[in-house]
Amino acid sequence: MKKVLLAIDSSPHSRRAAQYVAEVVPHVSGAEVVVFSAVAGLPPDAALDPGVSLPREHELHGDEDCRDELLPLHNLIGEIRDLFARKGLSSERIEICCQPVRHGIAQDILDAARECNCDTVAVGSRHLSKVMSLLQGSVSTDLVHRAHALTLWVVA
Repeated sequence: MKKVLLAIDSSPHSRRAAQYVAEVVPHVSGAEVVVFSAVAGLPPDAALDPGVSLPREHELHGDEDCRDELLPLHNLIGEIRDLFARKGLSSERIEICCQPVRHGIAQDILDAARECNCDTVAVGSRHLSKVMSLLQGSVSTDLVHRAHALTLWVVA
């Protein structure tokens, strides 16, 4: 493992995945983390670091709804940076990447992992039943079926 893509949204499941990554990665010499999120409501060409700043209202599509999604994400990224620092992972080994949803969450995660040269992807799981997973969709299930040549950590 050289580089882990930690896929997050503002859910508690993402926090659990971040905690797992924070326990493992600092002990792997030279390993890096890309904290990634695909956000609905961003313009197609947007790229931002919500850990640093939020876009102005007129830069958002869906304005208030998108800001409602970005604010908790912004806060979570701050929490993750603090967690990684407490566990000994230096900021030089962390990259933040946020982009609009382009091809669906699972595909966007895999595309980002390959673009960032990650060999491992970490995600949280919602513990859906098979029926609920079929009805609502499951990013982790999609990743299991599509993550060719990548190691996948699904954190429960």
